[in-house]
Amino acid sequence: MSTDIETKMKNHEATEFWGGEDKGKMLQITDAASNRYIQVDLSEASALANALSEFVARECERRQGLLRRQIGALKIAEKSVFEEVASLPRSMFEVPSIAVLMVEKFCPTSL
Repeated sequence: MSTDIETKMKNHEATEFWGGEDKGKMLQITDAASNRYIQVDLSEASALANALSEFVARECERRQGLLRRQIGALKIAEKSVFEEVASLPRSMFEVPSIAVLMVEKFCPTSL
């Protein structure tokens, strides 16, 4: 028996299922467009979660740097929502949260 897991992913679906006595509960992540998937057990899911968390933190920091450069180039007032987002501490990105939403909304992806 499988259980769909609610995520906010736009292009992928996650399903929990029983992988047998040897593997226990497993997670399947499926690409909605191609129907290709990966299946991970607990240790692989943990490793993936750690890698994803690090990716989120690094990408948010990179985008913050781009925003800081734009603020400097445009001479935007320092007391703005952009400056607040550019100043968020890295610890805010260790667990996906509202800070990630703010970075996605206000920070450029490239210059």
